[in-house]
Amino acid sequence: MRIYDMFLKPIDRPITGVIKVGQIADNDKKQELDEYVVTRELTKHFREFFHNYAESIDRPTDEMGVWISGFFGSGKSHFLKILSYILDNTTVIGKSAVDYFGDKENLISDPMILANMRRAAQAPTEAILFNVDSKSTASAKSDSNAIVMVFNRVFNEKLGYDGANPALADLERTLDEEGNYQKFQETFQAQTGKEWVSERNKFRVIRGKVAKALVDMGRMSEQEAMDWTKAATTSNYEIAIEDFAERVRQYIKKTGKRVVFLVDEIGQFISSDSRLMLNLQTMTEELGSRCKGKAWVIVTAQEDIDSMMENMDMSAESKNDFSKIQGRFKTRLSLSSVNADEVIRERILKKNDVGRVTMKALYEGEETRIQNAVVFKGNGYELKKYRSSDAFADVYPFLPYQFNLLADVLNAIRLNSSTGKHLSEGERSMLGACQQAAISIMDQEEGALVPFYRFYDDLLKFLDHTHASVIQRAADSERINPLHEPDCFAVNVLKTLFLLKYIDGIPMTVDNILNFMVTNIHEDKAVLRQKVEDALQVLTRSLLVSQIQDTYEFLTDEEQDINYAINERNIPQADVITAITKLTFDSIYDNTRYRVPKFNGRYTFAYNQAVDNRPYKNNQNNPIGLRIITPKYVGNSGNGSLDDTTLTMMSARNQEVILKLPVDNITYYKEMLNALKIGDYIRSVADPQKGKSTLIRATKMQESERSRKTALDSLKEAIGNAQVFINGQSVTDIKTRDAAGKINEALGRLIDNIYYKLIYIDEPKDDIDIKKLFKDDGQIRLSLDEKSEPNGNALKEVQEYVVLSTSSHSMISMRSLTDHFLQAPFGYTDNDTKWLVAKLFKDGKISATVEKEPISPFNREPEELGMYFTSRRFDEKILFRAKETIDQKKIKACRDVMKEFFNRTESGSDSDKLMAAFKQQTKELVYDLKEMLKDQNRKSQYPSEPPYPGKNVLTEAIRELTAADSMSGESAFYNWIYREKEELLDLADDLAPVKTFYTSETQQKIFDDNGRKALRLYENSKEHITDAGIREVVECIRKIVNSPAPYEQIRKLPALYEQFITLYGNVLDQKLEPVKQVIKSDEDTVLNYIKGQPYEEKVKTEVKKEFADLSARASKESDISDMLGFKDKADSLCKRFLDRFMEMDHAVEKENMQPQEAGHAGEVINVNAETNAMRETKVPYGGKAVKPQVKTKNLMARDITSGYWVIRDKEDLERYLEQVKERVEKELGEGTMVRIQF
Repeated sequence: MRIYDMFLKPIDRPITGVIKVGQIADNDKKQELDEYVVTRELTKHFREFFHNYAESIDRPTDEMGVWISGFFGSGKSHFLKILSYILDNTTVIGKSAVDYFGDKENLISDPMILANMRRAAQAPTEAILFNVDSKSTASAKSDSNAIVMVFNRVFNEKLGYDGANPALADLERTLDEEGNYQKFQETFQAQTGKEWVSERNKFRVIRGKVAKALVDMGRMSEQEAMDWTKAATTSNYEIAIEDFAERVRQYIKKTGKRVVFLVDEIGQFISSDSRLMLNLQTMTEELGSRCKGKAWVIVTAQEDIDSMMENMDMSAESKNDFSKIQGRFKTRLSLSSVNADEVIRERILKKNDVGRVTMKALYEGEETRIQNAVVFKGNGYELKKYRSSDAFADVYPFLPYQFNLLADVLNAIRLNSSTGKHLSEGERSMLGACQQAAISIMDQEEGALVPFYRFYDDLLKFLDHTHASVIQRAADSERINPLHEPDCFAVNVLKTLFLLKYIDGIPMTVDNILNFMVTNIHEDKAVLRQKVEDALQVLTRSLLVSQIQDTYEFLTDEEQDINYAINERNIPQADVITAITKLTFDSIYDNTRYRVPKFNGRYTFAYNQAVDNRPYKNNQNNPIGLRIITPKYVGNSGNGSLDDTTLTMMSARNQEVILKLPVDNITYYKEMLNALKIGDYIRSVADPQKGKSTLIRATKMQESERSRKTALDSLKEAIGNAQVFINGQSVTDIKTRDAAGKINEALGRLIDNIYYKLIYIDEPKDDIDIKKLFKDDGQIRLSLDEKSEPNGNALKEVQEYVVLSTSSHSMISMRSLTDHFLQAPFGYTDNDTKWLVAKLFKDGKISATVEKEPISPFNREPEELGMYFTSRRFDEKILFRAKETIDQKKIKACRDVMKEFFNRTESGSDSDKLMAAFKQQTKELVYDLKEMLKDQNRKSQYPSEPPYPGKNVLTEAIRELTAADSMSGESAFYNWIYREKEELLDLADDLAPVKTFYTSETQQKIFDDNGRKALRLYENSKEHITDAGIREVVECIRKIVNSPAPYEQIRKLPALYEQFITLYGNVLDQKLEPVKQVIKSDEDTVLNYIKGQPYEEKVKTEVKKEFADLSARASKESDISDMLGFKDKADSLCKRFLDRFMEMDHAVEKENMQPQEAGHAGEVINVNAETNAMRETKVPYGGKAVKPQVKTKNLMARDITSGYWVIRDKEDLERYLEQVKERVEKELGEGTMVRIQF
């Protein structure tokens, strides 16, 4: 069946595929209305719009904005035009616009939609349909008031006024309102012989005639007319939004009509200009608030209003302001590609009954072939296929993917074609493009398909020269089209590449291109592939197409020029290899250290990285390496001798892995070269067209990135297939083809080969393990299995190295050990080595010093040892050497001395442990001995007492033991102790009783209480003791106490002390009686003084108590001298009482000495001799007052002279009496009386 014969309507009939706002031909209108397809989507939009609009007829509203969005070709301009027909109630060939919709399938089922449509049509309305871009001036967009100016223009035009000159339109409006407009037109025509409406567009030229007409009709004076016409042509016209809205309101009020502004492509006009958007929304708000729903604004745009707002460059505050106005556009309708598909199927692809049955039968009979006719691969873009026989019949001869793809192509051409950008009325209609494509194959039989390049011919008239000229030159080219065929295959391939040039997600590979070129369901794909490859080859050689990896791209003239310039860039091979090096180690294998899988990647090894002879970064001085050899490498000598033997030797010499890339794959090199050329061109060459080729340059940068990606993929493949050489061996058993996996496995083999003693570490250790070594909890752990010591072979290696390094009595630091075992063939971590050294040290197999001070597990705390072995600051300070062997005789000597000195028996022959134990006990003993020495030197509370014994022994023991503790080397220590053994044992014997004395409270108490106390009592009282028996006992006690070694004699002191105290007590009793007599005498003296005094009873008890206490204390005194001193104490107490009581008497006297009445002239003082004390009585004396104030001083006879006198002659007597006289005279004075108590 011929394709032409299967359609319901002739496929080649005239169809207005280009929906232009402003078309007025009735036949065009009829076709538009009659063939308008109300899709399911449009049904929903009709329902929403006419519901809201009908409501506004009866109920005032300010929500009168409508925003219609949809991509180019989706039918939004057509929809807008249909709305204008219905709202304007247009009559087309005797039938109202709304009546054309009465039989539309989707509307019949919803009568409410038709009812609202008829109601809207019946309301008197001025529908003003216009394209905002075509109605604005060239510079309008720079004016923030552009929107209102365009609205004002179309409103003026609708009312019959001039649209181009708003000032002139204002004049016409004013004349019209005055009723003078017709008169003005007649006057103008009478003067010029021409109609005003046809001439007013020449206002600038005819303004003088306009002025004359205004004068002649009597509207203005000549000067006024000239001034006005001049201003109307020279001044910038402005109208405020409020004024325009008020103008519309006045019109509505005057005529009773509603006003609807239908604005096409407002989105393209506004773009991202927030000022224009604000102008539109503010005007819509103003119309809404003033006209209360009788003025509507309906606009179309590619994007919905929210998306446009998001893309605008404005502050958050401004966006908030916009959001308040956005509410005016309550009705928001969006047309999708589904709507366009449905329209195309209904208007041009709808089949007649025979055609539909034929297509369904063809699909059912050839379903597999049809489904396999076009198979796209590797796309990010959805390319739909037939889903059923009905779907096949609906869209044949098109393929389902072509509708969405064509819509995107239309939009892409609009964005990337300088001509297409300004075609904003929907000229690029999908309907027209699909009809022309179908017409091109309408004479073919069933099974023919529309290839995608067929859409090109309908779009040609919209393309700019940059694109169209390339295809035209190809068609004229003798190389590309030698037969000058109108339908040249190579040119059609070029058309396909052009159409899809700006579509993302479809790689233009040979496979995809041939699928776009399929023209029949029975196409021979093999033949077609060859034709496509041949065409691509000739197009590429002609520089009309560029090949980027396995994809091809259409080139414009500018792109061809830039491509040629890029190909001419000179990039050195070394730069390409450097870039490949960076690509390898940045993107394929970016690990700068190889991580051994065992033990969770604990062991890592830095390695040199290079491609050919180009190192990756600097500091390539590691012991091992990885080198990749490309086919471009000719060796350092440049002779290119890179056979397997050479590479084997190179890998051994450098201790490295070498990967030799295959010779037959250098795609990565070519692609990297292309990327570098593009980059070099972009950096070095300024934009040759001063901005016009910016997009092309950006595209080339994208090509550069794609080349880099392809280079990466190709390089991965090459590495996966590379030949491997490892440290002098050709390795063939690495089977993986994954690039990173191959490198990783090869490096692992290299590590195993170079660091072959790393396997000696079977239990990695860390700081915690090192510290645990020194924390011995004293528990014995039993294990049922005989597990070997961890890291045993590694311990042997470390011990042997320490022995070797310290054989000449030198020492080696921890830093030197960690550095050595970090290198091949070990590769141990610092913690591994430190643990191994610590274990050898703990086991006594090596010795250590810190800052020249020997350390061992027995003379340092575990925490301190842990710090030495883990802290980096001790890495240079802690030194090690092999352990010395000590003679067992010397070890025995040490044990013997320890047993005698410390009373401690040591077992075992560990010299370190024994030495540490000796020094520890030494420290403790020396401390104790020093404390004993302090006790020995400590002064008694009695200076004359003899000191404690043992000073010399203590001093000698401290000296010897301190010297032993200060010895650092084992050899010196054991030599000393072996040499001094006998002297040390003797010293231990001498020290034993000393330690017993100072640690025995009993001996010290006997020494103090029975020895030193007896001597103290005797020394204090010996002048008063004449008993020879006491002196004999005291000498025995003194001999023991003063002995340098009294320890055996101390036990005799208690008995001697008892003898002494008995004899001493007798003497003490003899001396006590006279003392008591003196105390009694002084007590009587005080009692006699207070006898008869008013205060006697008050103080008598106190006096007796004080003297009784004094007598009791004297009786208890054990020291004779101190006891005799109680006589003086009694005299002092007596004097103190007498002084006190005399002061009391003086106080009474002073009260009685106050002036008396007449007749009492004075008083005399009587002395009461009986009490041997002064008594004062008040006696009148000659009527005159006598001052009775006399001060009495009490002196004890012992205060005047010594305790006894020795008088041998008269002169002695005179001398003693003279002493008494001088002492008494010293106390006498005016008003002073001395009282002497004997």
